[in-house]
Amino acid sequence: MQQEQKKRLLEVLRSLKKNRPVLRTPGLSQNEFFLLYHMREHLHRQGEDSMRIGDLHHCTHTSLPAVSQSLGVLEAKGFVVRSTDPGDRRSVKVSLTPEGDEAIETALEKARNFLNRLENKLGAENMEQLITLMEQLSEALDALWEEDAGERRNEWTAKKERQP
Repeated sequence: MQQEQKKRLLEVLRSLKKNRPVLRTPGLSQNEFFLLYHMREHLHRQGEDSMRIGDLHHCTHTSLPAVSQSLGVLEAKGFVVRSTDPGDRRSVKVSLTPEGDEAIETALEKARNFLNRLENKLGAENMEQLITLMEQLSEALDALWEEDAGERRNEWTAKKERQP
């Protein structure tokens, strides 16, 4: 990659970060939005009214402590309710409240409107190309993250083995 391309890419990434508030809804952070979104999608797909926290952890690709912390905030806001799984007393299930469903629907409507405006500016064909490239970027970044995580594990193991 040429130096000028690197500069342009870094500038675009900075701009994307600056524009992240587009998905924000009053009273709902971006992380909370995505957690509620994935939760609602999973519940609708499964035809259920609650799900295990571990399943939410898997479908959001978020650590269990982060999911648990976010659920605590969402529960305090009245958007979710946690309960003990009657089939497995060690397992906790989480349900979306009507207020949580309304909050996610409000946030989704805002996102839909924004994405429609974006498509009007870019055009349908460019929008499809953008989505395809961003999916490829996401996959490449995930792969690089895994490679770096592997290197960090190897460094940690080597360092541990050198210690007396």
